[in-house]
Order: sequence, then structure tokens, then C-alpha cells
Amino acid sequence: MVQGRRPAAMLLMLSLLPLASCGGSEQADPAEETGQSPASPDSAPDGDDGGGEDGRGDGDADDEARTAEPDATQTEGETDADGDSTASPDSDDSSDGAPLPDGVEPVEDSELPGQSVATYYSRDGVHSEVIRVAYDDSLNVRALPGVVEDQIAQLDPDETAELAGRERLLGSNPWAEITLDDGVGWVNTYYLGFLGESEDLTEDYSDLGPTADPAVLVDMVAARAATVGRDDTRYPYWTVTGAPAESQREDESQQWSIDLTMPGDDAALGVRLVVDLQAEGEAYSVAEVESIEICRRGVSEGNCL
Repeated sequence: MVQGRRPAAMLLMLSLLPLASCGGSEQADPAEETGQSPASPDSAPDGDDGGGEDGRGDGDADDEARTAEPDATQTEGETDADGDSTASPDSDDSSDGAPLPDGVEPVEDSELPGQSVATYYSRDGVHSEVIRVAYDDSLNVRALPGVVEDQIAQLDPDETAELAGRERLLGSNPWAEITLDDGVGWVNTYYLGFLGESEDLTEDYSDLGPTADPAVLVDMVAARAATVGRDDTRYPYWTVTGAPAESQREDESQQWSIDLTMPGDDAALGVRLVVDLQAEGEAYSVAEVESIEICRRGVSEGNCL
């Protein structure tokens, strides 16, 4: 009797195979659904130092991650502008609200954690821009490389850092030493870049709007830019890095900025879009959009190295 049931059981199993091999309906692209791009592998450090965009590792920033990023406070993978994926970037590492020292004495190479490396951020005296840190976040500066080290300062999303000439690699997270008012500090280089030449892209976005909420219009600009910049294998992600103060959110003229970056390119990291809005009655329209190249290795005569 048991043997007599085998053909029926086998037929049942064969009939289920097509169901198991069916993948279901094709998923919609996250960027098209939400206007935000998915986190990319080049997204962020690992850690906890700023806020964070993607949450890769040892970054250090403090933002809310409109798209998720390492050390700027983030929402995906809870990393900070430091790169650590735990506490929020600037969840305030300083103790008891005491003022930050804004610099420490440099230590000998033998006392630094991690491995010594020399890349684009080892050029003493060269200036690099803070990138990929949300406008309401900040980039944490540490006494030594690593998200577990003391926080000694913070850099705003629109600040420039002066490189002090040394880099360290902790796992997959690179850190650079920078010069501060009272010594030096260390930041995750995921949040550093070099700005190149600019281009007027107003015509590409002038049809967007009008909208009553300027932040919504800025998101529309970012979503379109991300759609244009994507390809079959890479998805751009973006962070709103500049915005008017809350008290100026109803001003007729406003300027916002968006960092749109894509992993994979060894020279060009992405673009910074500077978006000027103008009120028309009770709604805002795009007045001007300037695109500035964000370079990974440096800039020569406006071009990425």
C-alpha cells in the first residue's frame, strides 16, 4: 500500500516545482517609489561619528540620512558621520555637555591605531570639502582614528577641512588627520571630497513645481537627478546638505544644496547641486540649479584627477 502511493506523491512534488521556481512580480525601484536612492556599497563608513547615510562602517557624521550615510546621523544601519553603525553620529560623545577642545597634540605614528596608508588625503596643507553630511547634522572629529575615540570637534556640512598629512586604515574605513585651531583631529574620509568645475543645469529642472513646501521641491530635484544618474548596476544616493534656517523657510528666495554621489568611479564621486528657489504667490518654483563636480582624488584646473 505504501509503495502504491509513490507515483501520486511524485506527481504532487513535480506540480509544486514551477511554483517554487517562480520569482513573483518584479520589484519597483526604490528610487522611483520614494524619490530617494537605495544605499550603495560605497555609501558609508561603519560607524558612529556623524550621523550617517548608509551605515557602512567607521564613519563619523551626524545627520538623519535622507538616504542613509555613515558618519552623519543616519537612519539606515544607525551609523554616524563617524562610520560606526551604532549610536547616532553626533549623539553627543562629549561628556556632561563640556565644550569640545577643538584639537589635540599629534601623536607618534607608532601610537596610532590601524594601518598607515597614503592616498589623496595624505597631502599636508591641501583643503578638502565636507560632503554627504545632512544640513541638520555635523561631522565628528576624533582625537585618534576610530569611532571609539574621544570626540574633540565637529565640522558643519558646508565646512572645509585642511589635511594634516597622515591617513590610517581601520578595517575598511579610512581616516585622515586634519588641522584644527588647537592641534589636530581625525575624520572618516567617506565624508571628504574635492569640488571641481560647475555647470548650469537650470533647464533640466525648471519644469518642476510649483509647490507650497520648498523641501518637497528640493526632493523632486534630487529624485530626478538620481534617476538621470543611475545605470544598470549602480544607484546614486543623495543627501540634502544645505537648507535655509528654520526662520527663513518662508522667505521668497531660498538656496538649498544636495550631494548626489555614486559608487564605483575612481575619479568623479558625484555632484553637488546648488538649488535656488523663488516664490511665486504661495508656491515655490526652481529658479536656478548649479551642478558642481565632487571629486574623489583631487582637482586640477577644475577637473577631477
